[in-house]
Amino acid sequence: MRTADQFAGCVVQVERYGAELAGRIIALPATMGRAGWVEGDWKWRNIELAGDTWRLQDARKYFDPNTNKVTAVDYRSYFFSVGTLGHMRLHTKANPFFPDQRWMRYKS
Repeated sequence: MRTADQFAGCVVQVERYGAELAGRIIALPATMGRAGWVEGDWKWRNIELAGDTWRLQDARKYFDPNTNKVTAVDYRSYFFSVGTLGHMRLHTKANPFFPDQRWMRYKS
């Protein structure tokens, strides 16, 4: 579950998708819904161990508030690290000192 930002409350379930590990949104906050996200969207792709670190591709949607439509979707590459108590951080640099996103393990 995502924490500490405008998309806090988003829950992603990691599962096999063909030959890759991927993360699908299974719950989302209203702020994400207003930005064009829906339950069932693939949020993460290509989750893999790369040497001694983990990597993934994180989906980004570009939403036009004038037309209320998503105008583009792309993926940004992130490192991710798992800390104590199931906390996970996504970061663009190998060192997670200032993460771009914070997540925690969620059990329903």
